[in-house]
Amino acid sequence: MKKLIVIIILGYLANFVDAYGWERIKYEYKGHSLHYVIDETTKTAATRSPGTDKYGNLVSWGYKGKIEIPSKIKFANEEYTVECISSKTFYYCSDLTEIIIPPTVKKIESYAFQYCYHLTSVVIPNGVSIIEEGVFLGCNQLKSVSIPPTVKKIESYAFQNCNHLTSVAIPNGVSIIEERVFQGCNQLKSVIIPESVTKIEKLAFYCCTNLTSIHIPDAVYEIGIKAFGGCTNLRDVNFPSSLTTIAPGTFYFCSNLQNIEIPNTVISIGSNAFGECGALTSVSIPESISSIDKYAFERSYYIKDVYYGAWHPITCDSQIFENSVYSEATLHIPSLAIANYMKTEPWKNFKKFKIHYFAGMDENSVFDDPIDQKCAVFNLNGMYVSDSLENLAPGLYIIRENGKIQKIVVK
Repeated sequence: MKKLIVIIILGYLANFVDAYGWERIKYEYKGHSLHYVIDETTKTAATRSPGTDKYGNLVSWGYKGKIEIPSKIKFANEEYTVECISSKTFYYCSDLTEIIIPPTVKKIESYAFQYCYHLTSVVIPNGVSIIEEGVFLGCNQLKSVSIPPTVKKIESYAFQNCNHLTSVAIPNGVSIIEERVFQGCNQLKSVIIPESVTKIEKLAFYCCTNLTSIHIPDAVYEIGIKAFGGCTNLRDVNFPSSLTTIAPGTFYFCSNLQNIEIPNTVISIGSNAFGECGALTSVSIPESISSIDKYAFERSYYIKDVYYGAWHPITCDSQIFENSVYSEATLHIPSLAIANYMKTEPWKNFKKFKIHYFAGMDENSVFDDPIDQKCAVFNLNGMYVSDSLENLAPGLYIIRENGKIQKIVVK
């Protein structure tokens, strides 16, 4: 039999328009008594958080097992519709295993299920528009969550350290993946990011160590600091055509990332953007780049090919690459641009150069390039001198022979 127990008149409740007149009650439903507050004016109810002890420490109701929240509760012969799960209602209910949320609920407030360690699955009802900050933070046994199409915002920390969560489909309409939303979800293998997303904030997928590939929609213009840092199994990633900046540490310690082709919309690459990418072998740098920060590719020792299509390469710190890259990797550049690279830091440090005909380039409009000759000799200004090494005046020359480029000194 259902019971109603009036506890006390509520003097204040955050996130409601008028705290006066609300009452705290305890209502039993299907074997579980939950705490609520009710609004006499709107005839609505919300679950209630336990608050703090006399020392200011958060406390827990200690709810256990499977709990079903009713769609309506009764008090003093009146019926109230349950529309809200208030902040920290189920805080630290470590023995809560299942929660059934009624379709009447339109709002789930911040940290509502924080540290529900044994909660394994959740179905969020249609009508909820925001998953607030930290709602499921630390629910480390949560394996699945169903997010309805009505959700238009997922706030920071919402699923942080849900390290048994394996897949997530973010509904269309969400425009920002906020900071640390999926940080530490180390069993997450599949994420569907909708075309509506335009921004991925810092640390959003940090240390999602089982994520192997990610499709980033073309509308994304910004990816934040360390957004995919520590995704050690990430192998494949596309770069959206709207992207303008690769922030510091974006793909830091993505140790299985092999090849990257940065789109021609990107103008800057931040420090350690691709640091500690031990499997990275090929890098394509677009002409649009105006800055590459120091340590951008720090400790990415095994890069074998760098493609850079600019006729006039930018100057940047020599420590964007490791010394081993300069000595072992091949820098692929436009034909006859060698003189510009030979005098520009850090590109002049590469020991191996190779001509590459980049898509869309009409090289003859810039240089009269004798491409059919097996040997071509140029001076340091990029001017063609001869097709032979014989009878050259003393000086420094650049030789392209069978597709390879090297500097020689004639004495």
